[in-house]
Amino acid sequence: MDKALNVLAALAGAYFLIFMGGSWVFTPEIGAQNLQMIYMEGAARNSQIGDLGALFLCMGGFACYGVWKKRPDFLYASAFLIGITAVMRVLAGLVHDAPTIWPFVVIEIITVAIWASHARKKSAVLNEWSEWQDLNLRPPRPERGALPGCATLR
Repeated sequence: MDKALNVLAALAGAYFLIFMGGSWVFTPEIGAQNLQMIYMEGAARNSQIGDLGALFLCMGGFACYGVWKKRPDFLYASAFLIGITAVMRVLAGLVHDAPTIWPFVVIEIITVAIWASHARKKSAVLNEWSEWQDLNLRPPRPERGALPGCATLR
């Protein structure tokens, strides 16, 4: 199960980094089409490419780095970004009368579950106590500024 979760987390990160982020770098008109968006004109295009490219590149990059280096904090950051994206999609539909793209919301929620559960597994492994005896069995050295007569002598 751990290997499968590791592979799924890496694949999801690579998808967002290479496919989604890369499309905004190299072919932004296809990136807009993939998200069912209009490829905007002028300054709006600059914001569209810059904001969405940064979102996907950072999210996918954080996830890939988190899987590769076994860093749950990077996986949590990626999960938070895509989770907020799903929340904002639903909010846009409920409050601002925009059509909610439910297949995207479902994919985003599944990705949150994958990244967060993988990060949780990695956190549990990192926080386990090895139960090995400490190699330094001596008492701690006396500290400067400690009360007189209270320091441990060696």
